[in-house]
Amino acid sequence: MLMSDKWKDADQGEIQLEDTQCEAVFGQFLEYLYTGKVHITTDKAVPLLILADKYNVPELKESCGAFMMRHLVTSPGNNHVLSWYQYAKTCGHHDLQESCNQFIEWNIDTIIGSPDWEMMDRDQLMSLLRSSDIVVKSEYSLYCALELWLTHASRAEYLEENLQDLLPLIRFPVMTPQQLINLEGHSLVQDHPNIFEKHFKRAFRFHAVPVDLRSEEHFSRSRVYEFRNYTGADHKIAASIIIQNYSSTSGNLNRVRHKQSLHTVISGSNADSHDTLHWEMTFYPKGFYRTADGFVVERNNAVRFLITLQNGKPIDMDIIHVVYSHQNKVTFVKDILYHSHSFSSNNVFQIENLLPFDDLRSQNSPYLIENSLKIQVILKPKIMVKNDGIQNSVENSL
Repeated sequence: MLMSDKWKDADQGEIQLEDTQCEAVFGQFLEYLYTGKVHITTDKAVPLLILADKYNVPELKESCGAFMMRHLVTSPGNNHVLSWYQYAKTCGHHDLQESCNQFIEWNIDTIIGSPDWEMMDRDQLMSLLRSSDIVVKSEYSLYCALELWLTHASRAEYLEENLQDLLPLIRFPVMTPQQLINLEGHSLVQDHPNIFEKHFKRAFRFHAVPVDLRSEEHFSRSRVYEFRNYTGADHKIAASIIIQNYSSTSGNLNRVRHKQSLHTVISGSNADSHDTLHWEMTFYPKGFYRTADGFVVERNNAVRFLITLQNGKPIDMDIIHVVYSHQNKVTFVKDILYHSHSFSSNNVFQIENLLPFDDLRSQNSPYLIENSLKIQVILKPKIMVKNDGIQNSVENSL
């Protein structure tokens, strides 16, 4: 069969396997050719796909690709999405590449703990670090993960070059002053003070200069002052909505209303820490109803979300909903919903159908984690970068 005209190595007396991974699964590849059956695992998926690509076995390529799409969600110690992404990109498996890339951007905290993290391709790492849309606990945790990559023994001779190229992509100014002080004690920082100095200087200055003077400072035209999608408490831009025992809470006639207050910051600068925004969130996870004079005057099945700016400071905001799910005993980000709103003209923002009502109430809902609904709301002030500096959209009103 391998000697037929359709095989790339058909004119050779023997088949050469240059990849040791492929050599390890070649017996199973041959078994598939004769039986049409193979047991695919997360460790075997890529080498089997390489062989299927090389020897043009479309059915096996499809099976491997489908397996990988179904198994993007695994525990950090067994996760291979980074290597799957790299292979899919190299070999033109566009659907797999897109799915892997989305999972990586939305689940950085899982990816950081995977065996592939320290071997990630440099260009792929730079692309991630440039993004404002990745979901990660904090900028500090992202830097610590980068430090693991930088100090891997395989790239020791390129350390200074990588520091010069990658550190500008870390958003030091939005780290807290305490995190910056902690970083100063890292051995990598102490061994390369000249490289780190300018980044710390800019960060500490950003924390020191008050908002009303910031436009006069010559900050670089850069995204280093802009929040990513931080889910941890350090940055003070996120809050969790958790509806426990979703299926057993009140039914459609009574509905459910979840109210929650939170305070967020107007920027990552410690100089602005006294200027917080006070929000009131109202969430209807089982549909919406409205009453008047004791009668229900409006009822629908929309999963409605409202947020009100209570202290009235005009500001433009990005409102991000991070929706979680559960698979293979792992909690992961299933979806991210982006909206923007100017709270200068209207201090209330409303979403009528945050999640599909029928999917949320289905028996095996993809949105429930052990019968609980978990959503994180991230409120990011829009940042305007000017030619002569960087300015928060709230500055003109303060």
